[in-house]
Amino acid sequence: MRYVRRGYFAALRAIPDNHADLANVDKIDHHLAVRAFGAWNVRQLLNAASPPRLVVADTFGGGPPLPNYDVVADSADFGNFSTYLTHGYHVLGVISADYEGDGSARGLVTGIYPGTLTLSAVDLARHFAGPSNRHFSWPAVENLILDRVRHGLVSRLVSRVS
Repeated sequence: MRYVRRGYFAALRAIPDNHADLANVDKIDHHLAVRAFGAWNVRQLLNAASPPRLVVADTFGGGPPLPNYDVVADSADFGNFSTYLTHGYHVLGVISADYEGDGSARGLVTGIYPGTLTLSAVDLARHFAGPSNRHFSWPAVENLILDRVRHGLVSRLVSRVS
């Protein structure tokens, strides 16, 4: 071994107020494990006027996100079926669940990004399992995502494809 480069990780300095007593830390333990609280530490430095746009391509199908997600979303992006998959909502919650929600089980879940994001969802359930019933392919998914980017919706982008 030639050398060791010492790494410094963020120390927990900021935690959502609804977790200050650490009584419900199990709701955010996955964030603590990957030291995602580094984003919480810089919360005061975020420019609320120009947050990145979040594009999530995943299965939703249950309509737009509930108020416990700290996102601005277009309901037309989401299918609404009697049976739907929840993975897209789970991914969305990990990223953008309300930073300081109420004391309910949903409200205690906190996202990595500690502010409001504008969401452009590519609901794979709507595009491939809904009324269109198109054949699923990754190139088709890529085209749907690129369509969001091409239409000038995105200047700064955070993207997640599951």
